[in-house]
Amino acid sequence: MTRFATLPYVVQDSELVAIVPERVARALARTHAVRIFALPWPIEPVEVAAHTRHAPGRGGPQQWFLEVIRTAMTRMPAL
Repeated sequence: MTRFATLPYVVQDSELVAIVPERVARALARTHAVRIFALPWPIEPVEVAAHTRHAPGRGGPQQWFLEVIRTAMTRMPAL
């Protein structure tokens, strides 16, 4: 989300548009004067992946973080 943090300030007072993931658009629209529009063309879903070392080389903190990501992704409702 941080890479999109300044985006609403750029588009809310201009005629500019931005294409962002729908979840990001919804979050930004809750707190900024931006509107959400559907794209006029179909797009393919984007795959989200986490790449790590093989299990034997994974340290405790890395394993913990990977599990946090897995849990968050499985609990995320579909759009």
